[in-house]
Amino acid sequence: VSGDPGTGPSAQMGPQPWDLAAPGEENLPRARLNNVTSKPSIAVMPFQQVGEETGEWFPDAVADEITVALARFGKFFVLSSISTLRPEYRDRAPEEVATELGARYALSGKIQRSAQRVRFIAHLDDVIEKRMVWSERFDENLDDLFELQDRIARTVAKSIGVSIGDAEARRARHQPSRDIRDIYYQANLLIQRIDPKSIATVLDLAERALEIEPENSWAASMAALATGFQYLLGWTSDRELKRKQAIRYCEIALKDPDADERVFGLCGPALNCVGHKIELAHQLTDKAIEINPCDAGSLFWGSWMDVTTGNSERGIERARTSLAVNPKSGIGHLIAIPHAIGLIQLGEYQEAAEMLGKVVEVSAQGDALAALAIALVKLDRIDEAQEVYARLDVSGRAIGGLALMQKPEHRQMVEECLAIASVA
Repeated sequence: VSGDPGTGPSAQMGPQPWDLAAPGEENLPRARLNNVTSKPSIAVMPFQQVGEETGEWFPDAVADEITVALARFGKFFVLSSISTLRPEYRDRAPEEVATELGARYALSGKIQRSAQRVRFIAHLDDVIEKRMVWSERFDENLDDLFELQDRIARTVAKSIGVSIGDAEARRARHQPSRDIRDIYYQANLLIQRIDPKSIATVLDLAERALEIEPENSWAASMAALATGFQYLLGWTSDRELKRKQAIRYCEIALKDPDADERVFGLCGPALNCVGHKIELAHQLTDKAIEINPCDAGSLFWGSWMDVTTGNSERGIERARTSLAVNPKSGIGHLIAIPHAIGLIQLGEYQEAAEMLGKVVEVSAQGDALAALAIALVKLDRIDEAQEVYARLDVSGRAIGGLALMQKPEHRQMVEECLAIASVA
């Protein structure tokens, strides 16, 4: 990752927190699960915490880890835990939620944690045939939690009838110490929110973990993406410092010979955010998706990287798959932006304008406003384009990923259309 810094985005985006359950987001286009996969589909439900409370994040973090373990097999289509962990699902029956999300199987259970032990009772239900497939109780030391999560995932796989070899089921990955694990769990949940406060907290947590283990690749990759966001979105008074920090954190993370798909999936977009080693950023993101085809975050960033390099068709497909994996995502409006930009590149201006119109109703993202203005100019709706551009100008935010376009014809389109839209 080392080398002379490249050129990052040309302008800053001011801070704009977006709520995870932003009103109006239900109007955004959704990809149906059965349109993208024929693999067995599983929704990992929120786990009920019983006994002594140890922080509401703990059962959610374990659910997220089991989701990742299942997705690693490559033989399931696993709905992102971000979808199933939404508050409105916590008091509903697992089979009802799984049916609504389009999944055949629901994994649910109860979890109890003490100072040294964890007890987990798991149930796997087939919501189509309305039957329990499997149920089991596990009692483990907390230090064996990662092994427990992988064992639950393997047992679920066998219960569904999928044959999984040990090598496929247990891909090499660095397992953090117990001191790091709880910090990582909390940061991993927060980084999915992408707002200034959450990202600042992620960076604090990651730096705390690096104080304990200075070469921990998970912590370094989280710090890299957090500082990358702060650089790209203007959530800092010293953007160049954040850029250098993001690159340095990536260097630390990628030195780990056991770096796994989550490290790749965080470092790829981090490098892309700061405009450094773009080819490597693509390679890392592609590798993360290859290892875990159901990772909504890597698919989202892969979609952005594809449209910035002009691979419009794959960018659109990755955006659709990201939405299918995570149909209740609180950041669905962000996932729709690279999808719409890909449509613009393919000349589908009307569809792009309709999609972006719904996006900006939810959140006035600079890149969404700019892309909408471009689509409207292409449709010869100049007055509307100028109104949209005025919102962008007043907001003072940058055009985000549109500033990273690599094909000359796409850069020219952005410049010419925004020039037309900017004339009052």
